[in-house]
Amino acid sequence: LRSKDQGLYKQVFNTVVTDGRILRGLIQMIRSGEFGSKSLGSCTRKLVNNWLANKTPLSVWNQSIGNSPSMRDVMRLSRPSPKGDPEREAVYRLIVKDETSESLPQVIKDYYAFKSDMTLEMPKVSFQRLTSLELTDNHWKSLGDNMSWSQLRQNINSLEKHKAFTDVDLTNRLAEKIANRDEVRKAKVFPYQVYTSCLHVTNAKMKHALQTALDHSVENVPVYPENTVVAIDVSGSMGSPVNAQNVNVGLSCAQVAGLMAIAILKKNPSTRIVTFDTEAKEYKSLNAHDSVMTNLQKINFNGGGTACSSAVKFVKDKGIPCDLMVMIS
Repeated sequence: LRSKDQGLYKQVFNTVVTDGRILRGLIQMIRSGEFGSKSLGSCTRKLVNNWLANKTPLSVWNQSIGNSPSMRDVMRLSRPSPKGDPEREAVYRLIVKDETSESLPQVIKDYYAFKSDMTLEMPKVSFQRLTSLELTDNHWKSLGDNMSWSQLRQNINSLEKHKAFTDVDLTNRLAEKIANRDEVRKAKVFPYQVYTSCLHVTNAKMKHALQTALDHSVENVPVYPENTVVAIDVSGSMGSPVNAQNVNVGLSCAQVAGLMAIAILKKNPSTRIVTFDTEAKEYKSLNAHDSVMTNLQKINFNGGGTACSSAVKFVKDKGIPCDLMVMIS
């Protein structure tokens, strides 16, 4: 839209750019040259500066974490004006020039004081700011107690590493939060994300809580037409790790495919499940009322070639009603 329709580009900018990470991603894409000019241009510069101006100075600082490009790079390109606001000017100078001053918000000054003396009380700043420091186990316990649901899920391994789960009362509170149905729905988390966390935690109470959250997360899956068929590739290549950049995640394409299919089945119980490699067959042993983990153990990935057409042919030849086919390969 930036190069094709600036009117629409201006309309959707703030809908798309909801946080600093996405803003940095947009600037990275522009600078790549893949979408026309590498320059921000006056339109994008104005949109970025308006975006910054509509955030509090503290929020801008909190969202200035990350690189390639950094928020410093973004602001050097867009050249935002603090418009006579001493606090905003102090935050902008901190981000762009790494200069501190007395005009900074108190919580930012508290953060720098804490960095110098970690016996002080932990400041209430962005979670990522704190986890980048050399925190003690007690710091991590305190952090865990104040995490949002998503932060807790994403940092369960770190909490376990820092012995947070040796505190029985804390573990009970965190497990209760992770398993809370309303929290799962509010986080809009999908089963894949919960399942990944579940694979890597060893504490029994937290693992059970994540399995409960996994079943709740299915409620975030869309409702599909009644005559939906999900076709899962069970060929040999599905044994590959899901993330080619990190072969140690312990998660295969086959596991993700099975998980997606089961999630759709649980939300849409009339769904028919077909597996295919060189040939296709229907999987009738899955029960929409069973837990996600129970159903996952029923799907076998035996190897073989990949013939996507065999699934389509199977559905057609067997006369299976099909208004929507989802193929996972």
